[in-house]
Amino acid sequence: MKKLYFVTFLFLATSFLVFAVENFQKIPSGVVETDFSSLSFRNDKMTLKKILSRKMGGDDVGNGGDEIRQKFLTISRQLLSEYSKASNSLQKLDEIEKGLTTAMILVVDDLKVKEIKIPAMAVQHYIFLDRATWNTVDGLLSDKLDPRLEIFRLLTDSFGLIFKDEELVRLYASLSFYTSPNTGEKIHATPWCPLNLSDEKIEKTPETIIQTSETDPEGLKAAALDVCEKEKKLNECRVLELKHGGFAMWVKYKVVVQGFSYKKVKLTKEDQLKEQCLELQRCSTLFELAPTGQISASGFSSLDEQINLSCQ
Repeated sequence: MKKLYFVTFLFLATSFLVFAVENFQKIPSGVVETDFSSLSFRNDKMTLKKILSRKMGGDDVGNGGDEIRQKFLTISRQLLSEYSKASNSLQKLDEIEKGLTTAMILVVDDLKVKEIKIPAMAVQHYIFLDRATWNTVDGLLSDKLDPRLEIFRLLTDSFGLIFKDEELVRLYASLSFYTSPNTGEKIHATPWCPLNLSDEKIEKTPETIIQTSETDPEGLKAAALDVCEKEKKLNECRVLELKHGGFAMWVKYKVVVQGFSYKKVKLTKEDQLKEQCLELQRCSTLFELAPTGQISASGFSSLDEQINLSCQ
């Protein structure tokens, strides 16, 4: 494996990234409203309003959704336990451990943003998983791939915790040898690293809103979120910071809210090749960071061959 790729692209890595006796929730076809406005999917039965108003799992069992959700949760809890033991700086993860339930994991078909197919998305405390991508036979929950970086990204996004891409990658590098959720044994699984060979891509752009007031911090927070969601029509609006400064009667409150816009971009042939090369180099970084011995020699050789063919 060429060390040049590892050094050059370490900070260019992009974010991907106990069984519960609750049943799979079936979701209707269509485009979801409010902050889900960019998201579309296909499924059946039960209205979205009823799904999102539930505190427990749905009553309907759906084709493989239960198994996907339960294995997703098993890996999630193992992952959170390992991170919590490894770093005191991740105490916020207790919030995820306490709040993570089967009810917030929604398995759907043909998951898309702006009509471009995606593997997963976290929106408003829910995690949408594309069934085909996360299946347990040859997908992300099989014994061929290591999905932990993607799972951790989805968990932190769904609970509004902010981690930079390089932080996510560094945390992935601290993990132990991957254990199969199916057999409980250590396996030679490669990090999940999809190649998006498409003439389109989704650009996710963050936008920050800052407002101040001398009174009513909660009202200030609500007003800033309102600007983000209704005026600017951004997705995934969240409060990054609420603080106050000053002294005596001159106290001023400041709130910082962040939201995201999604834009579909057409790629030229040249751009597609560049995107593919960058994806492969990102994969190289993750392969280098995986626990020693987890990736077989053939896994490294296969990736090297793809890089040599694509990155001219």
